[in-house]
This record gives sequence, structure tokens and C-alpha cells, in this order.
Amino acid sequence: STLLFAIAVVRVILPVPSTIYRGTRQNKYDIILGTRDGETADAALADKLRVLLEAKGYVVGMNIPGFRGAEIVHRYGKPDAGRHSIQIEINRALYMNEKNLHRHAGMKKLKSDLQDVIRDFRDICDATVPVMPQPQVVNPRRKYG
Repeated sequence: STLLFAIAVVRVILPVPSTIYRGTRQNKYDIILGTRDGETADAALADKLRVLLEAKGYVVGMNIPGFRGAEIVHRYGKPDAGRHSIQIEINRALYMNEKNLHRHAGMKKLKSDLQDVIRDFRDICDATVPVMPQPQVVNPRRKYG
């Protein structure tokens, strides 16, 4: 018999302000990835996404308090079932003027970079074979009891 395995990845992309904690601190991250501390996605898979983003020059945080992942990643992320959900929060200062909410030239670069990263991440996911538990084989000749 043939067994088919699949891996699904849900990405949730949200904007985050350049200041956090009600404007009292500067957000030092360009992008924050949230997996609810590994509950919604395999840590190795999320780390591969982090590496791809950092290779494009972004400062990436992982599971930063307040940005660990919301209800949607919690609802859909089931790593044990091969379904991984990663929340991606993008610092708005990368692509817009936060005072007037108009996009600036950074939007073109961000869009291009994200297209590259998502394509490369999809290739990584496609090449990933989920580790599934092996069935136990029972020797029918062995007597129990």
C-alpha cells in the first residue's frame, strides 16, 4: 500500500506599528514571527523562515511577548498533524508613513522580498517529509501470556 503525506503551512501576515507598548518603546524588529512558542508550528520550520527573512536583511524576532501569535494561528496550527501556522507581523515603518498612512518606496522592496521568501519557503515546505510514527509490527508467531 502507498501512504501519501502532506504538509500544510498557514501564514498570517499582519502589520505592527514601529512603536510598541502603547507607543512607549521603539519596535526593534522589522518582522516578528509567532508560533505561540512552538504550539502552532514546528520550531525548525519556523527557524527556516526566519533565516530566509534575515538573508534579505531584516531583523527578525521570534515569539516576542505580545506578538506570539493570535487566535487564527492557534486555531489552524496543528504541527502533530502536519499543519503548521506561523503569524508574520511586519513593521509598518518598512512600507508606510505612519503619520499619514501613505505607502512609501519601501513597499516595492518589501513586496519583492516577501515574494522571494514565500517562494523559497514554499520550496522548503514542499521538500519536507513529515515524520510520521511507524506502525508497530506484531509477530503473529509469538505467544503472549
